[in-house]
Amino acid sequence: MSLRRTISKARVNESEVRYKVRLEDDVCTPDSQESRFHQLRLLRTLVETPDLLTCGPGPFKKLTIQHDGEKWVCDVEALVEEQSEPKDAARKPGGDHIA
Repeated sequence: MSLRRTISKARVNESEVRYKVRLEDDVCTPDSQESRFHQLRLLRTLVETPDLLTCGPGPFKKLTIQHDGEKWVCDVEALVEEQSEPKDAARKPGGDHIA
């Protein structure tokens, strides 16, 4: 099984950030015996490896698992309160960027 993991982060407003994790399984035909095998294998992996579902600084708030017509996809999402940095916070005096 080759499970691919994609992580994204987007600021929603001044105090909230949305974290998303997407796990994608191998390609399989929907409603087939192979598809059921892939689904069970994905579920087993999620249970045995809960760190895959870590979404930002904490646990997920929303989880969906579906077959998108091509492969099994698990989407995990969390909305986290986080203070934004002031625009000048990433600069040293004199205008140099912090690496």
